[in-house]
Amino acid sequence: MTFYFEDQASSADSFFNKQVQKNYKSTIFQFKKITKNVSSVKLAFLSVFLGEVIFALFFIATFSKSSVIAIALGAIVLTVFTYFVLLFYFQAKKPEQINELKVRFMASCKQAISTPSGMAEHHLSMASALMKLSFYLQGLEYSYYSTPWKNGLFKYLFENVSVYFHHEDVLKMQESCLFSAIEEHITQIKATPTDLEVHVSLAHAYVSLAKIYMENKTSYKGFFKKNEEYYQKKFELASNRAIEEFNILKEFAPNDPWIHAQLAQCYHLLKLFEEEAKEYEAMLELSSNDKEVMFRLGKIYFELGRNAEGLQVYEDLKSSGYKKADDLIAYYAGCRFLEELDIN
Repeated sequence: MTFYFEDQASSADSFFNKQVQKNYKSTIFQFKKITKNVSSVKLAFLSVFLGEVIFALFFIATFSKSSVIAIALGAIVLTVFTYFVLLFYFQAKKPEQINELKVRFMASCKQAISTPSGMAEHHLSMASALMKLSFYLQGLEYSYYSTPWKNGLFKYLFENVSVYFHHEDVLKMQESCLFSAIEEHITQIKATPTDLEVHVSLAHAYVSLAKIYMENKTSYKGFFKKNEEYYQKKFELASNRAIEEFNILKEFAPNDPWIHAQLAQCYHLLKLFEEEAKEYEAMLELSSNDKEVMFRLGKIYFELGRNAEGLQVYEDLKSSGYKKADDLIAYYAGCRFLEELDIN
């Protein structure tokens, strides 16, 4: 992700960057406050419910009067009814509050942009801000509830409770930010269909979206295995959109090394390593003496198990005196094969 944000930051207005930076912290703080409401209701009523059940069992075992038992059971029924009423209220209200929060964030960003709507810099700056907000939300679901224990069972328990209650909220907020970023790109593309910078940025937005689906598909199997297929479908849709943008870039600039470098980085994030290797090969055809590109290509060859080609790249770099040549051999697939089998 870093390479994208650095590129965007270098082209964005410095005043805009300073102003919008202030909004990230406050927006995330408000987001946590909104999303905590539902979980607070659940935890509070769970505590009350358990307490009432314990007292009801105590009364049943101690008192024979039916009126006392009826009061205890009535209290439990009232608690359950109140719980569902409040839960439905907060669940219905939460999406509206989150959307309003995003709208306020976007409005504050627009006020800080010096260029008017309709210009590429305006929409790219907005998209960059939204993508950064999505990026800063990454991993937030682990940090809702603080604990004095830095490690061990209690830290693990608190983190898992936090993930259980909030990972869907964080994902939806990330999705919403990236959807709005994509809309900003599409708005600009309608005005300037052949602006390659906008297409590159849009491709990164789709890659970011695909990445969060992939992370949710693989990271929460213990809690949400039923969603694995759902996230896989979304990942494929976002990936296909990103690849479509890559193909557009190739059509307009087949001989631009920068375009190939951007595509290689995006393919790497999507774990499409064969396609990544092809982009580095294309870059070498345009600039055969680029040692850094050779190093990256050799690394990909080893990761793909294409050891003969990887070793040839290593020999070429070694004979040319490239300083990082010895680092390349660490990626030799034969060495890693033993580690993967845990033989050593």
